[in-house]
Amino acid sequence: MAESARKIKRSGASLTGGFVVGIAVAILAMLITGELGLAPPVQWGVSIIVGGVMGAWVRIADL
Repeated sequence: MAESARKIKRSGASLTGGFVVGIAVAILAMLITGELGLAPPVQWGVSIIVGGVMGAWVRIADL
């Protein structure tokens, strides 16, 4: 008997979790870079990159 192909179910919870983690990590990175005395444009850049990477990681890992 041939088994039917199973589709991966993608839930909204993983998408929401990715956004929440990404935003939280970006805020924490902003606070840490502020304590290190970096310039505001550098703070924003580092925070957005780190938050985006961590949010995407949570989203992909939760599939």
